[in-house]
Amino acid sequence: MYIYEPFKVSEKLRDPRPYGILCKVEDEGRRETRAVVAPYSNDWEAVCRLAETCTALQVCPEELLLMITDTGQH
Repeated sequence: MYIYEPFKVSEKLRDPRPYGILCKVEDEGRRETRAVVAPYSNDWEAVCRLAETCTALQVCPEELLLMITDTGQH
């Protein structure tokens, strides 16, 4: 099962787009990170919605960048 989670980079970096997405795989109760999309957005709510959508649809990690492009969050 894929689980997508939004994340924020350290405020020390002062990135104008501090939010990105992690893709984790849950297997036998353990979660391992499989993909990371570097910070690409300054809209926390939009990143959270995309993470929820990707989890609900079980988007494979290889298609995550396409999802971001399709939602215009780049």
